[in-house]
Amino acid sequence: MTTVFHPRKKLQKVLKTKKTEPVTPAADPVNAAKPAVSANRMLISPDGSAVTFTCKAESTDGTLSYQWYSSPDGSEENKSAIDKATSDTYTTEAFTQKEIRYYFCTVTNTISDNGDKGSKTASQTTAFYAAYTGLPVLYLDTEVETNQITRDNYVKGTMKIVSEEYGNFSYEFKKEKEGIKGRGNSSWGMPKKGYNIKFDKKQVLFNLPESKKWCLVANYSDKSLLRNKFASVIGTKVFNSEWNPTFVNVDVVMNGEYQGNYTFCEKIALESDRINIQDISDCTAKKISENKYIDKNNDSSIDLYDGGFVMEIDERLDAEFYFRTTKGIAFTLKEPDEVATEMKTHINNLVQNAEDVLYGDNFKNEQDGWQKYLDANSFVDWYITNEFAKNNDAIFFSSVYMIYKPEDGKFHLGPNWDFDIGFGNVNYNGCDNTSGFWIKNAAWISRLFEDEVFIQKVKERWNNKKLELFYHLYTDINNLSENMKISADYNFIKWQILGTYVWPNAAGYETRKTYKNEVDYLLDWCNKRFQWLDTAINNL
Repeated sequence: MTTVFHPRKKLQKVLKTKKTEPVTPAADPVNAAKPAVSANRMLISPDGSAVTFTCKAESTDGTLSYQWYSSPDGSEENKSAIDKATSDTYTTEAFTQKEIRYYFCTVTNTISDNGDKGSKTASQTTAFYAAYTGLPVLYLDTEVETNQITRDNYVKGTMKIVSEEYGNFSYEFKKEKEGIKGRGNSSWGMPKKGYNIKFDKKQVLFNLPESKKWCLVANYSDKSLLRNKFASVIGTKVFNSEWNPTFVNVDVVMNGEYQGNYTFCEKIALESDRINIQDISDCTAKKISENKYIDKNNDSSIDLYDGGFVMEIDERLDAEFYFRTTKGIAFTLKEPDEVATEMKTHINNLVQNAEDVLYGDNFKNEQDGWQKYLDANSFVDWYITNEFAKNNDAIFFSSVYMIYKPEDGKFHLGPNWDFDIGFGNVNYNGCDNTSGFWIKNAAWISRLFEDEVFIQKVKERWNNKKLELFYHLYTDINNLSENMKISADYNFIKWQILGTYVWPNAAGYETRKTYKNEVDYLLDWCNKRFQWLDTAINNL
C-alpha cells in the first residue's frame, strides 16, 4: 500500500511538539518631527560690532544638530554653509560698512532607531538678519510686555541710546509719573506703534535742548519714512518764523525685539528753548500778590493776560479742557496740562474774541482788525508749509497748534505737526492731487484770504523763500533717504508692506515695491506740487 504524504498533517505534528515564542511585528516607521524653532531673528549692531544669534529649538523625540549658512542676497537658494558654525549660537563677523547681512540656521532632528534599525530626520530652516545702519539705536525695556503698553499710563523700565554721532545715554524709569506709554490716534491702531517718553527731570538727548517729554513716531503708513522729518526741515530751515520741533531718525529695539526705523522728536512744550512764554498756570492770585508774576505785556498791570498757553485744533476733543467757537472750531488746551476754572474762561474768551474780530465787519483794519489778534508772520509761514504739503488734517481739523503769547497779546499759528499723510500720501479729499488749494479753504484761513494784505504777505514770503525751499526739497530728501537707506530696507524686512495698501496710501502703491520707489514718488509729488503752487500763489 502506498503511503501519501500530507504536508499539513506534518506541520500540525510539528506545532504540537514544539513550543514557539510569540513574534513581535515590525514597528511602523516613525517620522522625526520638525524641530520647533523660536528665536529673535533680527539683530542690529549700533556701532558695527559683531552680533550673536541664538536659535532656540526643541525636540521631544530625537537629537538636534545645527548648521548656519550665509547668503549674499537673502535667498535660500544661494546660501552657503559657514565652516564650524554648528552650535545653537552664531556670532557674526564685525561690520566694516553699513549693510544688511542674511543668514539661515538649519536645525535637524534625528531619531537614531525607530524600531526598524534605521534613522529618520526632519529639519527646519529659519532666516536670520543682522544689520549695521549707522543710525543711533534706541533700546527700551519695560516692566510689561510690549503688547501690554497702552496710551493711558506710563510704564517703568529702562532706556539706552547707543550712537556714534551723539554719544551714549542710559536711564532707568523709577517714579510713578515717568516712563513709556503709547501715542497716536489712528496710528495707534497700526501694527507698528508710536510711543511717548517722559522723564522725571529734564534730559539732553541728541544734542537737543533739555526736556522731560519726547516722542517716537512710527511712520507706519508713510513708506518714505521721511514726511515728518522733511516737514521739520522746512519748519526749522525755511519757513521758520516760529519754533518747530526737530526730528532725528533712529532704530528702535523694544524688549529685545527690533521694531524698525522711527523718528525721535521734541514734543510741543512750554520750555525756554522751545515755546518760551510765561505759563498761564503760574498765574494765581497768590503769586500775583507776591509779585512772582511778570508783566509780560508791559501794560503796568499783572493779570491773566500775562500768561501764555498752547491750543490744538482737534475734532477728537482729546484733552481735559476743550470748547467750540461760534464757527464750530474745536479747540483743546495742550499746554499747560491743567488750569483753574477762571483761566479756562479767560482762554475761551481770548480765542472767541479773536475769531469774532476775524469775522467782523472791520477785520481788515490794520490797527483793530485781525492783525491785532493774530500774528501775521506765523500764519503765513504755517499756511505755506501746510499748503505745500497739502496736509489733509491741517484744514483746521486736527494737529493744528496755536500759541497765545502774552508779550504781543496775539495768537501765533504753529508749530507744524503730523505730516505722515501729507505730501501726497493720502487717497481722499483730493489731497493726493498735486494741483488745487486745500488749506486755503480752512476756517480762519479762508477768511484771511479775503484780505489783500494777507494775500500780499503770502506772495512775498513765497517768492522770497521758494528757491530755498526747492533746494531743500531735493538736497534734504535725497540726503536723508541715502543716509538711512540701510535702516529703511531693514525696516521693511520687519514690516513687509512695500507694494501693499496701508491706510491711506495714494493710488499706485502696488507699483512702489522698493524704498527707492517710495522716495522717488515723494520727490516727484513735491516737485509737481511746487510748480503748481508757484503759479497759483502768484496768480492770487
